[in-house]
Amino acid sequence: MSSIDQLYTCLRPLVTGLGLELWGIEYFPGTPGLLRVYIESPTGVSVEDCEKVSRQASALLDVEDIVPEAYVLEVSSPGMDRILFDASQFSAYVGQKLQLQFLTLTEGRRKCNALLKSVSETGIEVEHEGLIFSVPFETIGKARVIPSF
Repeated sequence: MSSIDQLYTCLRPLVTGLGLELWGIEYFPGTPGLLRVYIESPTGVSVEDCEKVSRQASALLDVEDIVPEAYVLEVSSPGMDRILFDASQFSAYVGQKLQLQFLTLTEGRRKCNALLKSVSETGIEVEHEGLIFSVPFETIGKARVIPSF
């Protein structure tokens, strides 16, 4: 199990126990590293929610020692330009534009801004510059919602 998977396993019960959803986790190694935890709630995420999760997660992670090197912990809402971390999160954004970065060349591109047309069990269908194409989930390096105003 990867350290990110271990972090999800460790933090998900804590976050859900506080009445929130664990939206995603990013870890950037370094000196110190950066551990970013995104939390969500149907009623919105307050500063107090972030503080509560940060305090409890910090104590839990100190005991579990999943990240052995020094790191800075950040807890925040995913925001309007949220990163989509797993396949289950895409469906809510059908009809919206996404900023996509691909792990392999996809339709001759490494990245693009595209309209999310549909979601299946294996990937997404997007439209970019009039071209509609399928993107398997395993080829998506990063997907971020582009807010529309």
